Amino acid sequence: MVQNHTVITYDLASGEELSRRYVPGYCPQDPIENNTPVVTVSLEDFQRLPLKGSGITVHPDVEYYYVNLPVRFYSENTPQVLSTDILGTHVLVEATPSSYMWDYGNGESSGPLLPAARPGFSGRVDYTYKKSTYYDIGLTTSWTGRYSTDGGVTWQTIPGTATTTETFEQLPIAESIPLLVKPQVKTDQN
Repeated sequence: MVQNHTVITYDLASGEELSRRYVPGYCPQDPIENNTPVVTVSLEDFQRLPLKGSGITVHPDVEYYYVNLPVRFYSENTPQVLSTDILGTHVLVEATPSSYMWDYGNGESSGPLLPAARPGFSGRVDYTYKKSTYYDIGLTTSWTGRYSTDGGVTWQTIPGTATTTETFEQLPIAESIPLLVKPQVKTDQN
């Protein structure tokens, strides 16, 4: 006996039905209510999810950074898991960082950087500024995704990627100007 399925795609945020298609073997004369709905997560669903950015960390943690000295930027490579219920089915969606692109706020940017092999800080880059001013640093993270409808026992890959963009505003880059002064020698008489 051929089991017929109706594949229904829902918007994860609103629960609204986006599309309905029938798996081969479905007979249009068969009533839809006899079909078992199959929940899937499309690339469009994945790209609409409220993913958080992977975070921007600037090192060292100081009040000012200086011209001609490197500033280190890095981010987390921790996966995010979101969940929802569709047609009474609990769905888990896991998003994992796949690359990072830094915008240094001065018209220059990094190429795509891959995540570190181990969890924790990733997308690390050192950048040296040549001009004293405030810069808005941008980070675009690309995410790969997968979903599970059985509590995380079996995962299905979502083809394609989603992106998040975030900003670290007003990074202060200062210029330190050395002052030459006459050295003083301390004596017992001073």
